[in-house]
Amino acid sequence: MDLLKNMRLIMLLCLFFVLSCGDKFTEIPGVKKRLTASSLAGELPTTDGSLINLASDGNKITVLQFASDSCTVCAEEAKSFRSHLRDQNIAPSKIKLVSIIVGAILIDAQDWKSRLGVPWTVAYDTESIVFKKHCSQNTVPCIVIHSPEKGVVLSKHGVVKMDEILSHTGDWEN
Repeated sequence: MDLLKNMRLIMLLCLFFVLSCGDKFTEIPGVKKRLTASSLAGELPTTDGSLINLASDGNKITVLQFASDSCTVCAEEAKSFRSHLRDQNIAPSKIKLVSIIVGAILIDAQDWKSRLGVPWTVAYDTESIVFKKHCSQNTVPCIVIHSPEKGVVLSKHGVVKMDEILSHTGDWEN
């Protein structure tokens, strides 16, 4: 009889543990979840007033640069992207490059794009929803590279050198 009571108690404790952990129970420290193509689904407003679908563009690799309008390191990173382009006034043709200004409103994102002279799409994530989904440390700069065949191949906080980005994307232009 005591054995039965002890087993019930153990089962109740286990059930309580599992329920209290919720979706954190499936997380394993040190192991990143693999994001799929649908993980990039969603739309963000852009500086030109349109919406950009992060999952579109079929076979193109997507590079998301998460930045803030006051982050000087983020600005330097964007400048290095621009200096890599053959024609610095035209967005890259082989990849989909999007700078996402985190916690910003339209005027902040427009100012950032104008100040840096970037020719690619600049979107803004006022509520930081997309940012929190893809940048687990919640710090900028953060680069996410998504391949249509492999899913997310790089998700990195801090400065990412062009060599490392190019090793995942290949050449950016035809």
